[in-house]
Amino acid sequence: MLDLVSVNVVVGTNFFSDFGASFTDLLGGLSGTYRNKLEKIYKVGLDKLKLKATNIGGNAILG
Repeated sequence: MLDLVSVNVVVGTNFFSDFGASFTDLLGGLSGTYRNKLEKIYKVGLDKLKLKATNIGGNAILG
């Protein structure tokens, strides 16, 4: 049987990371702070999806 699993991950930033990223936006370039946050969100979300899928007897995640 197929079932739907989904997760939401919210990670806050602080004033200093937002302030530093605003300079990156102004001057151009890549924001390491936001890239690291996005990588963390991806990892946490994928881990949660794996756990939820395993808990309902799933052995794969699609999409």
